[in-house]
Amino acid sequence: MVRAVAVALVLSATACGGGSSMPNASGPSPSPSITVPGLISSTGAVPADYLTQVDATCAASLAQLRERGPVPLGPTDARHLTAKQLRGAAAFLQRGADIQKAAAAAVGSFAPPPVGADQWAVYRTAVARFAAGMQDEATAAKAGAVARFLAAAQRLLGLHTRALDSGLVVGLGAGTACARLF
Repeated sequence: MVRAVAVALVLSATACGGGSSMPNASGPSPSPSITVPGLISSTGAVPADYLTQVDATCAASLAQLRERGPVPLGPTDARHLTAKQLRGAAAFLQRGADIQKAAAAAVGSFAPPPVGADQWAVYRTAVARFAAGMQDEATAAKAGAVARFLAAAQRLLGLHTRALDSGLVVGLGAGTACARLF
């Protein structure tokens, strides 16, 4: 799965610090009725054909993330990052944050679905907050502020969980591009 170095670093930091790990995006969705390719649920709050269009937008953003190149090397335990290493990853992180912000804006630009508009609004808010959290990490990296970066990364884990949970409610299973993006 392509993720910004921030998430990779957070995962290593939280693995040592007792935080929860991210769910495996290649596994099946917990949704009981997956009938659309990409693990979009036909029983979610939002119609599957609507979500198929949204997920195509997320897939394009994932492709952009892959074009950034390899993740800059750093320590396996993010708590051992130096300010210099963090600043060295800042451009990579900023590019990821820019892609995330644009993707969240694209998801937010879809007209409300014909059903499930309230649940859709919750999802849109969750992905916007996740993108903002990515920007917080990138800003901390540019400043070389390790403690601020780690705090932002920890907050990002919660934001990621909210995006995944609200995505499941609307019908975006764990294998969708949107679930892998946000």
